[in-house]
Amino acid sequence: MHDSGAVYSFGSWPGSVISHNYVHQATSTANYYSDNQSHQTRWDYNVGKGGRFDFSPRYRRPLSVYASHNYTDFANNWLNGAIFDSDGPPHVVTDGAWPAEAQTIMNEAGLEPAYAGLRWSVPRENLADHSTVSQRSAWDSGLGKLWDGVTETGEASSNMNESWVQFDLGADYERFAFTIQQDNCCTWMTTHWKVQRWSASQNAWIDILPYQAISTTAPVVYRPPADLATTNIRLYVRNSNQNGRVGVQEFSATGVRK
Repeated sequence: MHDSGAVYSFGSWPGSVISHNYVHQATSTANYYSDNQSHQTRWDYNVGKGGRFDFSPRYRRPLSVYASHNYTDFANNWLNGAIFDSDGPPHVVTDGAWPAEAQTIMNEAGLEPAYAGLRWSVPRENLADHSTVSQRSAWDSGLGKLWDGVTETGEASSNMNESWVQFDLGADYERFAFTIQQDNCCTWMTTHWKVQRWSASQNAWIDILPYQAISTTAPVVYRPPADLATTNIRLYVRNSNQNGRVGVQEFSATGVRK
């Protein structure tokens, strides 16, 4: 979203302190954003990379947003809505020449030790890759491109109109998200996809996601019920066009170990 910030105050936050944060790779223009009617807050010892500090002029009067010891590599910052009461407005760094204080903030930012266990509660890596693939049907080329994270010319392809690949996750996982992407063009493509799980109690493969149509080049995501758990999954892809052959750009499966 354009009008937002990674750290964003909106309205009355009296007594709040935003300090010792390191924001980078944000999808909004502002890394730090003090917006409408913000007042009685402090923004100190923060580092932003690739986005601006936005101390909005839409503040509650009298002005009472304070800031000091902030650093950014973004030149066009909006600063009218803050009082810089120590070392001035955010220091603009060029060519990656972060001063020692900024480097310390970046190095020390993150979860405190008491909360370190939360870090991996959010799915973080693709469970479906070369290390977990265990069986497969006929694929003619580029199977490794299925999980390389790159949408490129060329893709995982099969001269069959349906193919599958199986992944052994090594343990029970749950809270899955499955993402597929294809080029939606030409001879090798995917018109339908589904995901199965192995059920030991039923000694069978069971559909998590029955065959679904896909007609876009954008990533398509499916999230099954959070309490569904399994140790093995299969991705099935089909090209239902006449003389169709299977092609897939990317597939990923994230989940949390049960």
